[in-house]
Amino acid sequence: SEALRGITSRLPISDEYHHLGFRLSSGRTLELHTQPLGPRTGWRATEEEVWGGLVPRADGGIEYLAFPPHVEILLTTVHAAQHLGYRLHWMLDVGRMLGCHDQEAWSRALDLSIRWRVSRSFVTGAVAAGSLFAAPLPASIAEADRSGRGVRPVADWIVARMLGGSASIPSQWE
Repeated sequence: SEALRGITSRLPISDEYHHLGFRLSSGRTLELHTQPLGPRTGWRATEEEVWGGLVPRADGGIEYLAFPPHVEILLTTVHAAQHLGYRLHWMLDVGRMLGCHDQEAWSRALDLSIRWRVSRSFVTGAVAAGSLFAAPLPASIAEADRSGRGVRPVADWIVARMLGGSASIPSQWE
């Protein structure tokens, strides 16, 4: 793509088995993720579980394969939580998902998070985004939070950091 032709250098990112970073001629950074979640998340899923359910989508006349909504919710929310809110736009993505996906998609994502062993990060990320953007939590996520499946002190800490101005500016990243 055009973005890849603008690469001027490779950035030192310590977790090379998860993603690579590149500096673009525009000065922006492009992260190329080689796995949906990093090894530090402790997630357990087979390649078939992750990639076997891709569904066709189209956007602006471009057709592509994408994760179904519940998998996209899970991966985005865990990713945002694992970075502890350092990237405001990842939390914003989760906040938007809270408002645009139905209860069933969130329940399916929660079930999948339990199976993949990332429910603590998943619920923590959803709770943080809900608090940060004053978005109501889906019933299954609210119940998981009440039952201690997430880590409420971490969610509150993420929100406090972000409201205190410690998050990176979204425009720094692609």
